[in-house]
Amino acid sequence: RGGSLANYKLSWSLLSAPTATDPLIMRLSGVKKLWEYQLTLATFILTFFLSQAFGYWQKVYDTTRKIQGRINDFCMLLMMGAERGVDTEE
Repeated sequence: RGGSLANYKLSWSLLSAPTATDPLIMRLSGVKKLWEYQLTLATFILTFFLSQAFGYWQKVYDTTRKIQGRINDFCMLLMMGAERGVDTEE
């Protein structure tokens, strides 16, 4: 199997960044590529989903506002046609 890193000694100090030619860092380059592909795919999926969800929310919102307007119109018609009762003092 590939060279084992079990006995690997770090070639950089604790608070410094390793060089790109370090064997451990070179082995992680595949993880970096995978991360970039995954980031691109996740960004696309989230953008598409949010676009669709926002479009659906807009349709629902517009429909509920239209219903609210029709209810308001109906209440206005009832108010215009209602007769006032006679006031009686008790």
